[in-house]
Amino acid sequence: MDLSVIIVCYKGWGRLNNCLEALDTFTQKSFSMEVIVVDNNSGDGKINDLESKFSRFRFIKTTINGGYAYGCNLGAASASGNVFMILNPDTIVNEDAIGKLLRLSIAHPEYYIISFVFQPGCGFAISTGYKSYPPRLKGCREIMLNNLPGLYLKSFVCHPGTMT
Repeated sequence: MDLSVIIVCYKGWGRLNNCLEALDTFTQKSFSMEVIVVDNNSGDGKINDLESKFSRFRFIKTTINGGYAYGCNLGAASASGNVFMILNPDTIVNEDAIGKLLRLSIAHPEYYIISFVFQPGCGFAISTGYKSYPPRLKGCREIMLNNLPGLYLKSFVCHPGTMT
């Protein structure tokens, strides 16, 4: 398995549905992928409808809302991909962009975390909160990778033992 996409949700069913619909269109011709959705104990049972609609994806239903990191860790613990992608449920991605990101990750195993936003003019808006997100990991440095058309990549390069 090349890629494990992990999505943590708490309600927000319309946004999650749109996210899963986009992922469901992937042909997986250039990479293999699994999608894991972790429901952080939404409690209303609506996750079951999405589980029926997207039966090729894996759904984990928690009995507590342990928070976002808890959900990410649950998803990662059950993932089998060589690369993990933590995806917010309000995000719509396309296969080409994810393929580029995956190839970048494989070509640069020294990168522990790669995050991205789309450039203005490509049909996607840059989140204003993104630019204020500082790397909170000791020993990390930010690298700008602008060599992939259509993608603006920010990579926080971290070395073993510095992720504290």
